Amino acid sequence: MTRVRLEQWLSIVYGLGVSYKRGINSAFSSSWLMGVPWVSKLMSCTEFKRIKSNLSCDVKNIDKVYPGGVGSNRDIAKIEVLLEMFRERCKQVYQPGEHLSYNEQVAKTDSRYTALRQILKHKKYNGIQIYSVCEAGSGYLVTFATKFGDALRAREDAMMSLLADVQGRWHRVYADNLFINLRVLRDARDISVYLCGTARTNFGFPRPISKDVVKDLSKGEYTWRMSDDGITAILWHDTVPTQFLSNFHNPEEVSSVFRRSKGQRERQARSAPQVAVDYNKYMGGVDQLDSLRGTATCNIMSMKWWHASLWWILDTTMVNAHHVYSVEEEKVGRTEPP
Repeated sequence: MTRVRLEQWLSIVYGLGVSYKRGINSAFSSSWLMGVPWVSKLMSCTEFKRIKSNLSCDVKNIDKVYPGGVGSNRDIAKIEVLLEMFRERCKQVYQPGEHLSYNEQVAKTDSRYTALRQILKHKKYNGIQIYSVCEAGSGYLVTFATKFGDALRAREDAMMSLLADVQGRWHRVYADNLFINLRVLRDARDISVYLCGTARTNFGFPRPISKDVVKDLSKGEYTWRMSDDGITAILWHDTVPTQFLSNFHNPEEVSSVFRRSKGQRERQARSAPQVAVDYNKYMGGVDQLDSLRGTATCNIMSMKWWHASLWWILDTTMVNAHHVYSVEEEKVGRTEPP
């Protein structure tokens, strides 16, 4: 297989992902209703399937090819080098803005390789779990690590390895309560990363002001505590009581959010601590990436579990490339035609 044939194969994968949702066999058919003429001109259906079945990214002696890197990515057999190359490329081509979000994604697969599966109640979400850092507002993937193991310590180590990729610039990173605890907040500040997010009581949130103890807050009111080293805990009554931990927010800084109230047609302003406003505004970067991936995914049904990671890389590459292109076009003053 030549590089030209591989590029043609990738063009078919991307082209069908953007504009066609009826399956590979239908796209290559000669039917005037189901077939896609330009696809058959590039290659036959048999050749397309042969290339797909023989794709391999396995590299022996990975320590010589790629020393270092994220440990969990290097544990993924067959595709470990490609994952690390993609992660390094994401870091090199674009410098993200101040606000980042940290969350998990799922590369869908029903493979029986259970060491990598995220077992959820809804079958369609089974797949390889990936911890990701994305730019808030654009969904650009900055860095990532595949999940390998369920222990709390493994989650913390994965998060710190990704925060190390953005250290030294005082980025503001927002995460949900699965990842936020006192140890991670202190370690992040030590490497010049601001971190905050919702918090669980059993992950270090002070029990005297937890939602299980404090019951007399009205909507919009909040209470807080601060540790000697500057870690802030805030309990705010939104629609329900919500807990936050932060290593950089001023607890006395107050802003507002808009919420719907019963019997009111318009949304009403509600008092809120600044940490809640920032969290609501900047937490959605990873969800935005998931949404953009889903609009034009090149995911193809496959029996091989690691193909799920390959489709995820291709989808994310398209999102990142479009964002970088948009930024460069804006720098030179060019805009898309109406």
